[in-house]
Amino acid sequence: MNHEEPAGTLRRLATPSTSDLDAVPLLDLVTAVRRRLAAGETLGYDVDQLGLLSIEAELAGDVAGNRFSRARVAMLAAMAEPLVSLGKMRIEGASVVELGCGSINPLGTLLFHVLAGAREAHGFDLDPPQDVRTAVRALARLSGYLLSEPTFLLPWLKIDRASVARRLVGFDLLRMWQGEPDGIDERRLRLHRRSADDTGLPSASVDYAYSVSFLEHVPDVEAVAAELARITRPGGFGVHSIDGIDHWHYGDPKLHPLDFLREPHGPPLVHGSNRLRPAQFVPMFERHGFVVERFDVHEQIAIGAEDRATFAAPFRDLPLEMLGQLTGVVTLRRR
Repeated sequence: MNHEEPAGTLRRLATPSTSDLDAVPLLDLVTAVRRRLAAGETLGYDVDQLGLLSIEAELAGDVAGNRFSRARVAMLAAMAEPLVSLGKMRIEGASVVELGCGSINPLGTLLFHVLAGAREAHGFDLDPPQDVRTAVRALARLSGYLLSEPTFLLPWLKIDRASVARRLVGFDLLRMWQGEPDGIDERRLRLHRRSADDTGLPSASVDYAYSVSFLEHVPDVEAVAAELARITRPGGFGVHSIDGIDHWHYGDPKLHPLDFLREPHGPPLVHGSNRLRPAQFVPMFERHGFVVERFDVHEQIAIGAEDRATFAAPFRDLPLEMLGQLTGVVTLRRR
């Protein structure tokens, strides 16, 4: 590139072209760019290209699989939609808890609940944020989405921009955009590095608790259910999405999605999972003082008697239909 162009020279944005880099995995390309940026490499005229890339990447990455995306927050927040739409629960004024909020964007969905009117929101995870500054900046960007048009994020929840602006009082958006955690109003939005079976929250203080693909990773599910029962007020709700697939299957699709059920009884976690079938969470929560209002199966496969015979005890004794239920969502109400 010519770095001696006269001042004011019009530069054209480069159009996509084919090169040897087309065969390089996207992860490798992104990693290389991030490494060079972190090293403080001078961008020169390439800075325009970086700006273009950031816009294109944000649009292309607005999918549920991207934990920083608007779509991801919308998907997780929408777990409350059936309860809100039926008039059973209000987010406004509620105390909200997310178990297993993760280490990538731990407070994104919880911030939405605060800006939708929740009194306070707590996230629990044993892992610290992988990149604190980026996670905080993600909260500033989410605030911008809601300030510009709340229905763009969640059309089913009737909130307006003025309400969002009022609820942002106490948050310093500039500090958040600079990646500074002190810009977060910790009185209303807080991350706890504590186990889900020992949250430290007051008894009967939570109105709504939720989790996404978390409960299958808990070694002592009964203890977590007991803690949820303790902190949830009578009449409070919970929604928990459970992934009963052998997680090694995601790395190697040739593996049967229930391959881990063939492993004999041993450690509480096999391939990172407690292996409980989603339907088995229903009676467990009932034992701990919850009414199961709904249990929805999202993915199911056919399991034959021949497949079941290859599973270890106690799974080989379960009904075929229960074994075939891969993922599900359980909706709870505290008695």
